[in-house]
Amino acid sequence: MATEMKSLDTEIKPLEIDVKKNNSGEKINNIWISTSQKNMNLSSFKPVESETRKLFLTSQKKNLDQILAAYAKDAMDTICVSSYLIEDGLFMEALIDASQRGVRVYLLTAREEELKAEKSEEFDGTNKKEIIEAHKRLLDKLAGKVLVRTSPHFHAKFALFDPKSYNPKGILSTCNFTKSAMSGSNIELALTLNEIEEIPSFFVQFIEGFWNEAEHEMIRADKTLHPVSLSSRQKINIQEITHPCTCKEMNTLQETLIRLINLSENELILSSWSFSKDHKCMTEIKKAIKRGVRVKILCREDSLESLMELSSMGAELYNFSTRVHCKFIISDSKKSMVMTSNYSKLGLDSGFEVGILLDENETDMFKNMVEKLISQRKNEFKSSIELEKIPSGEHTLIQVDSKGGPQRLKVEDKIVISDKMEVNLSDLRKIMDNKQNQEEFVKKNLSIQEDTRCKKMEGKITLVPQKFSEENVQFIEKTNGVVKVKSKSGSSFLVSNWEDYEKVSKLGTKISYADQSFIDSIIRKQKDEEVKKENERNKQQNKVK
Repeated sequence: MATEMKSLDTEIKPLEIDVKKNNSGEKINNIWISTSQKNMNLSSFKPVESETRKLFLTSQKKNLDQILAAYAKDAMDTICVSSYLIEDGLFMEALIDASQRGVRVYLLTAREEELKAEKSEEFDGTNKKEIIEAHKRLLDKLAGKVLVRTSPHFHAKFALFDPKSYNPKGILSTCNFTKSAMSGSNIELALTLNEIEEIPSFFVQFIEGFWNEAEHEMIRADKTLHPVSLSSRQKINIQEITHPCTCKEMNTLQETLIRLINLSENELILSSWSFSKDHKCMTEIKKAIKRGVRVKILCREDSLESLMELSSMGAELYNFSTRVHCKFIISDSKKSMVMTSNYSKLGLDSGFEVGILLDENETDMFKNMVEKLISQRKNEFKSSIELEKIPSGEHTLIQVDSKGGPQRLKVEDKIVISDKMEVNLSDLRKIMDNKQNQEEFVKKNLSIQEDTRCKKMEGKITLVPQKFSEENVQFIEKTNGVVKVKSKSGSSFLVSNWEDYEKVSKLGTKISYADQSFIDSIIRKQKDEEVKKENERNKQQNKVK
């Protein structure tokens, strides 16, 4: 029968699954099931557009770098930018150009020393040294042109253009303002801010961060970041901040997030770069699962450790061919929020973060976008799954409490025939369409027995080996284009594919699998017999004449 499966904490060898093993109920734990081998096309996603905003996935086609650069070129008075990481590109060049024509440009970001010391989640799976060097080069380039203030907790990503004018513009982004992130290297969201309430509110948070939370500043061309003087602190009316946010004096982002979780009755969709398993928001998600809410989580493989318990409780975890970096929550209460914070203490309990609540109409459109995204997932995590339910292909086994990294599990739908076996009718197509199975069918001359016993077995079919050869079968007829033959065991249709099987599956006659070349040889033999008979008839007629 099939190759024996080794224990999961040792080397994993390719598995051959046969029907008997499928029926054994054997389970595999902690596995990413591959669902698609295709790369995601982020440019194919249409933006969400309402009367007051546009929300889109960043990509090569919807390049945020180009969009921000265009806004900066139109700015007349003030530009305010917040981004944890920055990199030279179209937007940063446009900021320098704006400053040279008299526009006041302000930037909140992190400084080089803080990035080097920080064990930031932003650097997971990336070249930290290269990113920091690019960040430092740009800070040097901005010296004397852009007023820069830094703090290690400036994690919010947004840009405001002429926020105090009659025609302000603003954008929130889940990505840092680096070239690769703004062009689709990760799954990222960007959305425009409305000018009535959101842009003024974001501006108040920006000046709160600028005056009261920054630790260093670069205001001269000497490329040096100096400590910010405590005497420069300003009294800001933070009650004018109406959007969900995290800053030293306010923590409405976490409150809003937990409220949306608690409002959910049937479904909750979450996404983040990282999750803290002990955070209070995770506790609320567990409560939601316990009360019957279906929870879907878009995540990275690297953030799995914090989500294992949620998965074991029933949460559905998805990852993608492009890494997830967008942060949001969609509640079935017709509310959703896009934010810059991860589901972690640094961001929700402390830090400098922003979020935007979407209205009911925007939430409906946004959810449709996310459902399309989920349909293109690469993997789906299962804390436990029966072997028979794992599709063919390569999957990733996660080693829990082990120093070893992920292991690959190769599953093949190859059928290994013994004397007799039974298979679900629903599995028959998969069996017949698999090339390896076809070879096995040919070797064993597998016969698909469909008789009264099949009905008693509720859709199960008995498969038995049956030896066919040109010598021991006799052509009877063609029905619906499918050859019917007679042998010692009775009459049987010969099929080589699922399409032919469907043509004759309801006719009540035994169906046997045969290689197409064998079926062709039977047809040729029958034609030769017909030609031979026709020649004999012609001879007899000529003799009579």
